[in-house]
Amino acid sequence: MDLPRPLVPGHNNHTFFTSDKPGTYLGQCAEYCGLSHANMRFRVIAQSPSDFEDWLAGQQDGPAVTPDQAGFPTQDGTDPDKNDAGTLFSKTFACTNCHTTEDSSISTYGPNLTHLASRTVFASGSFQLNRSNLIDWIMNAPGLIPMQSQECRLGLGAPGVTCVGMPSFTENTPPGYPVMTRQQAETLADYLLSLK
Repeated sequence: MDLPRPLVPGHNNHTFFTSDKPGTYLGQCAEYCGLSHANMRFRVIAQSPSDFEDWLAGQQDGPAVTPDQAGFPTQDGTDPDKNDAGTLFSKTFACTNCHTTEDSSISTYGPNLTHLASRTVFASGSFQLNRSNLIDWIMNAPGLIPMQSQECRLGLGAPGVTCVGMPSFTENTPPGYPVMTRQQAETLADYLLSLK
């Protein structure tokens, strides 16, 4: 094992982990690095070569649900219902400012969610991936894990805004921005859990 290895913004680092048997191996950030340091966990899932190849092929597949199936605007310009998953994800709450669900090879500001439902945990391994946890997270992530994200709803690149973590969609909402209802969070969670 080649750990610890510092992570430096703008620099690529590589580390290697070798296991003699399949299993899930847990790790955690080993150097105080700022807010929510104790929640920075990771896991390495070691598999047989054939199981890994199957997993890799699935991750390289396109999305399980295409944007038009999720209710994104159609090519002919018609707009779906304002409370469907696609509109909530792309327009109302602008999740696409930080995430994508369209291509697992795209690097985004926030985690790529193209195959979210193939995972067992989320939020750096802090929570089991299930509907209840995901709904709570979508509504108010900083209420579950400390983050500096109140201003993030103003948009990436807004003057003086440095985004760290996911914003709350129910607390400290900037004037003029929508407050998320539980029903909207349930709709988004159901959409995200369809992304296998």
